[in-house]
Amino acid sequence: MKIFLSWSGELSRGVARALEKWLPYMIQSVQPFLSSDITKGDRWGDKLVDELNAAQYAIICVTKYNLSKPWLHFETGALAKLIGPANVAPLLFGLHQGCVAGSPLAQFQSVLNTKDEMLRLVHSINSTLDAGKVNREILTNTFEQWWPHLEADLQSLSPGKSEETQTPFSWLYVFEDLQSRESQAEVKTVWIVAPDISRHMPVVRQKMAMWGDKVECRIFVREADESLRADLEDLRKSSSDRVDHRNFRRDDFDIEVVTDCVILNANPQPRVADMPPRHMFLRLPIDGGDYWIIVGDTAAERFSDRFNKLWETGRTMELAVASAA
Repeated sequence: MKIFLSWSGELSRGVARALEKWLPYMIQSVQPFLSSDITKGDRWGDKLVDELNAAQYAIICVTKYNLSKPWLHFETGALAKLIGPANVAPLLFGLHQGCVAGSPLAQFQSVLNTKDEMLRLVHSINSTLDAGKVNREILTNTFEQWWPHLEADLQSLSPGKSEETQTPFSWLYVFEDLQSRESQAEVKTVWIVAPDISRHMPVVRQKMAMWGDKVECRIFVREADESLRADLEDLRKSSSDRVDHRNFRRDDFDIEVVTDCVILNANPQPRVADMPPRHMFLRLPIDGGDYWIIVGDTAAERFSDRFNKLWETGRTMELAVASAA
């Protein structure tokens, strides 16, 4: 029995590779196939069509990075026509069932990468076999022995380690992608510069709790209202003063800031020795989506200097109130 393992992207391919190695231990008569297994010299298109036609079961390796990728949906549709929707199983890696709602994948019985769900998948594959079917009790016992091996392989494929993005472009990010990049960097300082910081407050709280006492954070805000100022002050106190914030006057802030920015390891004045590499993310000031780009190091340094100047010399709302008094 041939099982077609459909993948799209680095993380999805890793999941498919783990399944390719693991499935024959469950059911010895199955032959998993990945398109990356096509050898040099074969006509890629012809070989792929042959494998699609020969498949009797298909597992679609779905991740947050390929959920909307056209190629994955093309292969899924072709497989559904050839072998029937009942024998097509989207495996949702790091996702929940609701993620496929409204997607072409919603028509299939999807599977989560949990122990119970994977056992159900193995029994589903076994039930479609004519020859080579394994006794149900034996298959369950075999699964119990081999599940830890697959679980370990899948855990090594943490989405946070992927270099992919959830957009069609490798250089364009959504906010969740930035969190993955963040987790891969050594972080000593974080500067968050945002005209409206309120949208980021839940994430900031989560990050500061995760980093503990290892990271210092500066938050630049513009004419924050009383409620937001109270939230920022509460965050400062709960972090043992590792979070500092300044509430700038609109005219001073808007001269230096056009859009949201996050800088990891921005080097304040005076410079700090042994600072890890700087990483800067800039939110595109466009309507229709929350998209970010990574800024090159030279530009990031200039932005850091600009924001450091604002921090040191910009007029804050508190000073304006004091002067008026």
